[in-house]
Amino acid sequence: MDKILENIISEAAKRKVSDEEAFLSLVKENMKGQNKHKFPSNIILRKAYFSMVHDGKIKSSKTIEKLLVTKKMRSLSGVSIITVLTKPWPCPGKCLYCPTEADVPKSYLSSEPAVMRAILCDYDPYKQVKARLESLELEGHPTDKIELIVIGGTFSALPKDYREWFVTQCLKALNDQFPMTNDQPNSKSQFSNTSSHSGDDRTPESDSGQARMTKKGLLHSTFAEVGRNDTLGEAKIQNETASHRCVGLTLETRPDYITKGEVQWMRYLGATRVELGVQSVFDDVLETNKRGHKVSATVRATKLLKDAGFKICYHMMPGLQGSDPCKDLKMFKIIFTDARFQPDYVKIYPCVVTKGSELYDLWKAGKYAPYTDEELENLICEIKKIVPYHVRIMRLIRDIPSSEIEAGSKISNMRQNVQRKLQSEGASCKCIRCREIGLTQVKSEKSKVKSFSSVIPASPAGRPSDFIERRVEGSLSQNDQFPISNFQSISNDQKSRGTDSGQARMTLFQDEYKASGGTEYFLSYESPDRKILFALLRLRFPAETFLPELKDSAIIREVHTYGQQIKIGKKPACRPGWGDTQHKGLGKKLIKEAEKMAKESGYKKIAIISGVGVRDYYRKLGHKIDGEYMVKILT
Repeated sequence: MDKILENIISEAAKRKVSDEEAFLSLVKENMKGQNKHKFPSNIILRKAYFSMVHDGKIKSSKTIEKLLVTKKMRSLSGVSIITVLTKPWPCPGKCLYCPTEADVPKSYLSSEPAVMRAILCDYDPYKQVKARLESLELEGHPTDKIELIVIGGTFSALPKDYREWFVTQCLKALNDQFPMTNDQPNSKSQFSNTSSHSGDDRTPESDSGQARMTKKGLLHSTFAEVGRNDTLGEAKIQNETASHRCVGLTLETRPDYITKGEVQWMRYLGATRVELGVQSVFDDVLETNKRGHKVSATVRATKLLKDAGFKICYHMMPGLQGSDPCKDLKMFKIIFTDARFQPDYVKIYPCVVTKGSELYDLWKAGKYAPYTDEELENLICEIKKIVPYHVRIMRLIRDIPSSEIEAGSKISNMRQNVQRKLQSEGASCKCIRCREIGLTQVKSEKSKVKSFSSVIPASPAGRPSDFIERRVEGSLSQNDQFPISNFQSISNDQKSRGTDSGQARMTLFQDEYKASGGTEYFLSYESPDRKILFALLRLRFPAETFLPELKDSAIIREVHTYGQQIKIGKKPACRPGWGDTQHKGLGKKLIKEAEKMAKESGYKKIAIISGVGVRDYYRKLGHKIDGEYMVKILT
């Protein structure tokens, strides 16, 4: 087999193979007569390739390295994502739909991929992160820009001691340079064996952080006592220049657990995005499903988080007991248009029936019926028709194995089905994920530069009534213009869209809308028809703030350049098929535009909510750390 692998690599280099179809034909050619189930994976081929390079049998080739990347979508949005789970802990909720399984976080199942990985690591955060880093590197993905997502239920209900320890261990795993082996340091501590519980005595209104960790003893912690020790602080400082930098930290919690103290604590941990289990915006539906809070909790949590600069993702659950497709569609219209809500991201988790939930008993008794596949597909199609430009639909269905679903949709490729249905209707989705470069096809054609006048269109369905869209004329100088050519999709399902942005160059758009008492601006570099998104910035002018470091400050809540992730310090090569838009200065130009807008509006300074691994980047742009934010005085 080793000889066959070397032949494949050698021939790929000799023939200068540059596309996947040609490379696959080459593999089939060399594997002729072999068992198809024994065809070498990209990981095996990568190992053979690097071994040949090391032995001097072949010269290194970026083209071959990119051909051998596994699951290319994982780094096509500009970062690599690592998801980790916290230990099982008593959940404060009693929701009808949540499954309950021993030794697994509430609402999760041991057969879910992310949970299975966590169990293999004994829920150890250090081991989880190291294992995912090694997996990403084996698959050929860059791992210097890591977006860390912590799941496992209500993060805010966990003791503060554990939460700080957990995040610290995640950062340590990113900071350490050595490969993980059995004899390397690990993250075992007093929190390693916490499977026995005595309940959570914390209430949503308490910010003391006191909680019972195990039956054997109490571990009292406060923000002052534990939150200010040097361990996490040192890990954050080290990560600013580490090989694997945490560019974003996401935490998952309930709306009723968000308080001013909790927001400050999340910022201390380094969090930049919060996923809220909203589920519904109707009090009667929340009450029927025993959610334990009202819509007012979501409204309050959204405002507190946005005024602190957080990006917000809503978990929405169509198909709950007491709802119907019409009511669910109205729910999404509300969160996309009502200034009290306006999430930046949405995860759509249609309600399904699993054993171990109270909903299972209702279903068995004939008192509940989930949506059919057709009803769900039609509903999601209608939702995608009204999503605003500034929202990203992150997920369309929960990653629950079909074997665990007793009733409800088991379709795992719902996104593709919905996309085909939209195309058949001549409709499309404007969400960020459906438009970001790297996931979108652009024809490679040179063209002349077009200019545009300010445009303020009427408000279509799905936009706030006060929504304003502008094309910013003259936003790019002649020397700073970027042609939107040479970008093609590597995803077959994306190729079927027939996206053609024309023959112009990217344009700076400025969308304005009211949200949670403030004014939001969504700045973005896009193709003139807005079908291709290259980079974005979220700017907030808050009406008020409770954090002293944000006084008299405009807030940049997000800066993101999409396309294939490029390593820090490397220059893009603009290779067709990979959407190399990073490191071309788009982020800097968006920040400069935001600073200009803030100054013109009378703000004395501008603050950026920054992942700890991005602080060094902002320092180079004149920002200094103030509390947990990167701040620049506007002169």
